[in-house]
Amino acid sequence: MAGDWIKMRVNLRKHPKVIAMARHLGGRRDFMDWWSDPVRKTCKDHVTELVTFTNVTRVTVCGLLEAWGAINAVIKEEDHVPYMELIDLDDITGIPGFGEAMEAVGWADEHEENGLVFSNFREFNTPESSRKNAKTGAERAREYRQRKKAEAENNERHERHETSHREEKRRDIPPVVPQGTRFDDFWQAYPNKTGKKPALEKWKRKKLDALADQIITDVLTRIEQHKPWSDGFIPNPATYLHQERWTAEIQPASAVVPIRKRNEL
Repeated sequence: MAGDWIKMRVNLRKHPKVIAMARHLGGRRDFMDWWSDPVRKTCKDHVTELVTFTNVTRVTVCGLLEAWGAINAVIKEEDHVPYMELIDLDDITGIPGFGEAMEAVGWADEHEENGLVFSNFREFNTPESSRKNAKTGAERAREYRQRKKAEAENNERHERHETSHREEKRRDIPPVVPQGTRFDDFWQAYPNKTGKKPALEKWKRKKLDALADQIITDVLTRIEQHKPWSDGFIPNPATYLHQERWTAEIQPASAVVPIRKRNEL
């Protein structure tokens, strides 16, 4: 006994086992006589002397359909029918040698104790006894709707949980203060308003928010006390920030000799 049992489908006629059954039947004398009797002709070696092999496979499939229907109506939980013999398949299908052909391809096997055994019958077929409690189409549709509703509710609960979790995480994270928020204060205080964009880039790159108060205080002090600034020699803001001029000493007016006087000496 080998292989899967019969699965009724559109291309069953081309199944290798159906082809093998058809060849087995076509070479049997009783099958040839059965086929040729209506036309009063005889075959010497094979029934294909009268008909095409395609027709033999079609007859084989018709026989399998009748055999399947009869077996499916009586088979129980086990894959066998204890009171059947191979010859019974000939009587069911009306085709001589059909039972032996099924046995030849492993779809049926005759045992003394178990009768006819049909290997792997339930793989593609549901016995009639098992279909009595089968669910109706309406019941299956109702269960499908209930299952989809439960899935939707579960997805909704999951989404609410995720939203709540994200909101909690946002509350726990301290607000991020963008770099350069004190630059406007510096720019407002600085007297030489040239090149705002490069100055802003220097401010951000050096992360000078932390030193903003110190820098602005230095700028205001230099405006009032630093001699070079008083004389109009005020560097560009970007230069002041790049060279960190707020760390340089302030030169009061008394400590600087005016350029005019030095030229006069």
